[in-house]
Amino acid sequence: RHVMACVKHFAGNSMENARFSVDVQADARALHEVYLPHFKRVVEAGVAAVMTAYNSLNGEWCGQNVSLIRDILKREWGFEGFTLSDFIFGMRDAKTAILAGQDLEMPFHSQYTRNLERLVEAGEVPIEAVDDAVRRILGQQFRFAERPGDYSREVVGCEAHRALALEVAGKSIVLLKNHAGTLPLSGRERVAVIGRLADVPNTGDGGSSNTNPAYVVTPLEGLRERMPGSHLTYDDGSDPARAAQLAAQADVALVVVGYTHADEGEFISPGSNPEVAKLFPPPASGEDAAIAARIAIGDLTSDASAFSAGGDRDRLTLRPEDEALILAVAAANPRTVVAVMAGSAVIMETWRDRAAAILMLWYPGMEGGRALAGILLGQVNPSGRLPCTFPRRAEDLPAFDRDATSVRYDLWHGYRKLERDGASAAFPFGFGLSYTTFEYSGLTVENERPQETIRATVTVTNTGSIAGEDVVQLYVRALDSRVERARRELKAFARVRLEPGAATQVVLEVPVSELAYYEEKRGWVMEPGRYLLLAGHHAEDASALEKVITL
Repeated sequence: RHVMACVKHFAGNSMENARFSVDVQADARALHEVYLPHFKRVVEAGVAAVMTAYNSLNGEWCGQNVSLIRDILKREWGFEGFTLSDFIFGMRDAKTAILAGQDLEMPFHSQYTRNLERLVEAGEVPIEAVDDAVRRILGQQFRFAERPGDYSREVVGCEAHRALALEVAGKSIVLLKNHAGTLPLSGRERVAVIGRLADVPNTGDGGSSNTNPAYVVTPLEGLRERMPGSHLTYDDGSDPARAAQLAAQADVALVVVGYTHADEGEFISPGSNPEVAKLFPPPASGEDAAIAARIAIGDLTSDASAFSAGGDRDRLTLRPEDEALILAVAAANPRTVVAVMAGSAVIMETWRDRAAAILMLWYPGMEGGRALAGILLGQVNPSGRLPCTFPRRAEDLPAFDRDATSVRYDLWHGYRKLERDGASAAFPFGFGLSYTTFEYSGLTVENERPQETIRATVTVTNTGSIAGEDVVQLYVRALDSRVERARRELKAFARVRLEPGAATQVVLEVPVSELAYYEEKRGWVMEPGRYLLLAGHHAEDASALEKVITL
């Protein structure tokens, strides 16, 4: 209640290594339909601040982009909060930035402190532009100052927060494969835990999202808490032959593989790129200059080792040594479970048919090891769903060059692109398995000619033997459009918990306005005609229920 929320990075920020130099080209339709809607939703929800991105968009840096900040964010969307630059290298020119509507330069006294007063005195910047920035910043300070209440430091990492971390981790883990009921385990099996990441705290990015929890429960620690010690053995996987020998002696092998902040995440060290560093003057004050020097070498915390290069991955597959380890262990033990740590999609074609079960852990946080153990032992029924497509081939996704100076973004990415191109995913968007099964029936709509809101109802039944949570997904396809549109787009979803044998009706609502497409000259265009509703388990669900409505 007492924290200002800031949404970032506005907009088109999808690259790390080239983020200080890349120009993102996107036409008006792609921008408004794909790369801006999530920002608009957060703005409408009352966010206090919007941080602009490092990259340029259609030829102008986002931190001083008139079209992006002044025209779209403030005028079109009516945003009343304040904007701020991304830290250090987020704006290049004081005059251009203030006229574009950039309210606050962060975090040092640099462009504005050096130049703004002079620009106003010279008549190059109207004082009204500065007044508007001041009004917006103070407005949010007053807004949040009216909310009384203080917190003691003891609240950080308190029992309630640890419980929430455990719940979030458990609900986020995605069960991708479970051959012949390999999982859950009974707790009486002999389990060989294998892999360097099984016993290493791994919370992901070491950049600006780096955290310092009081502890991190690793997968190995989580299992040791829940299982008798005599049933667990461990090998770091550095020698695949040795690991395979250990796996052969166990009932089940758990291989924990993936990435760390050294492999992916925020590209930390601008100081390592002298060409980029030349573009920016040093901060004005001595204190700021000292901090900037620390940033340039990646020393932002007491643990400088946490700030490895990170950046964009150079592959979507696992490391070759990880894949070799999985294949060696799976050859020795047919009941091999693979748990993957990573921040986004992983191509698993080399080994996914050899694993009996696959779990996507992401970076599961301080309670991740306990959450994993709970799922492995059936104390938690997995209910996570993929927020992105896991392709079979990198070629099924848009081309990517992490060092590009110019890229073009269009409408086609993820499940939209795969369906348009006739390619199937290894694991589709929205996919995730459970230890129980769910069936959908009776898709109806409140009004088959809705005016403002589509209200679709679907009956969900737990047809399995244990309680579980399901995520019902509603996709929409325009059948009579005069422009090329995605064959299905997710428009609503809902999580529901059901006891075995129980059924419930789930209502999914979609504002009719969200079915419009964007045209540069006319803005949002709502086409009359037929629209197909699909209620399914994921983006490629062939058994999805269908219903046609007319607008």
